[in-house]
Amino acid sequence: MKEKSEIAIKLTILKTLLITFFCCSLSFFCDAQLAGSKWKATLNVESGFDVLFSFSADTVQVLSFDDGSLVETMTYSYDDSGITLTKVDGQSECEPGKPAKYNLPVAGDTATFTVIEDSCDNRKYALDQIVMRKYD
Repeated sequence: MKEKSEIAIKLTILKTLLITFFCCSLSFFCDAQLAGSKWKATLNVESGFDVLFSFSADTVQVLSFDDGSLVETMTYSYDDSGITLTKVDGQSECEPGKPAKYNLPVAGDTATFTVIEDSCDNRKYALDQIVMRKYD
């Protein structure tokens, strides 16, 4: 009887370790999809505005596609629940330091922002439902 309970405990520990490994791998995979990549999109503003989202390990710079000028710098974190963006500096009227949460499923060379929670109306309207396309 004692032998069976020891086996059950070992199986439970093994399952926990496998689940933890899977979750960490998934988080790493999601981060890897964005880190070091560039994505082109058109913001939802009057007459549209083409930008390039340039992702590093934990920062994203939004650049004007036409002339490469810096529009906004934000930190980000990305996991299975979406992307959290926090303004550091830039041209928007959003308050620095206030996080915004978006769903951002990546499917091949496209990703679509869908607002979950964002207290900055300007950013919310500019990003909601835009489709980014991977840019080489």
